[in-house]
Amino acid sequence: MSVQSWQIGCPKCGWSNSGAEKRCAKCGQPLRTAPGLLVAGESSAQVVAPKAPPRRVVQPGGFFPRLIAVIIDGFIISVVLVPIFYLWLGTKGAVHLDPGAQANPFVDQLRALGGSSFSGYTPDQLLSVLGFGLGTEIFVLFYFVGTWSILGGSPGQLVMSLRVVDKSAQTIGFGKALMRYIFKGMFGWLSPVSALMVALGKEKRAIHDLLAGTYVIQFLDQTAAEGDPALPPAAAGTPTPAPPAAAPTAPGAVAVFAAVAATKAAPATPAG
Repeated sequence: MSVQSWQIGCPKCGWSNSGAEKRCAKCGQPLRTAPGLLVAGESSAQVVAPKAPPRRVVQPGGFFPRLIAVIIDGFIISVVLVPIFYLWLGTKGAVHLDPGAQANPFVDQLRALGGSSFSGYTPDQLLSVLGFGLGTEIFVLFYFVGTWSILGGSPGQLVMSLRVVDKSAQTIGFGKALMRYIFKGMFGWLSPVSALMVALGKEKRAIHDLLAGTYVIQFLDQTAAEGDPALPPAAAGTPTPAPPAAAPTAPGAVAVFAAVAATKAAPATPAG
């Protein structure tokens, strides 16, 4: 098949151009030559296959990167909430209760939970404390759940190249992120056990990761590319060597890391 026997349609005006043309003969729009097809002045030996996309080297998120991420997240949350807390506290002064005031069972329960620290607050002030606490919890919830489901990790995790993914190495959705947050809060009293599981376990999964079906992975080098560069296709009559077989992988979290790495593209053969 000669160079002139195939045509390229202009993406701008739709004009059919010869395969040897670099620009549209009608409007001058640059034309893109399909990979593996010959153009004027080229031989088959000069055509090389496109390079495979770079592979991202990953490993399970270890104890120290995750600990540093927790410290960074705690610092960010503190920078936001501490000034708000002191501004709110400055508007609230301790007022002694009127002994003859009508009792409110709900307020009495709040005062009992708070102990002596709430003994000098009026019912309105106690409700204000409750509202501030709920607002803080909602902010922290959306800080983690939102960033896990939208960005793939909290700001601290992003700094440490950590990502929260599912078993197919995809960013988790809002529902799974909410489950992870709830389980993390429910089993917060087992944090030492989760820390040991992350530090010593093979898959580096905490209790809330096991219950929510999530994994924490770490990108070691986001620009690393594995394998040899693409080679020219073999001469006519010589079979193209098959890509090397992948090394056997262990079950479990390794499947997640295998899903992250891009498969090596086979070299393209020029059209005959």
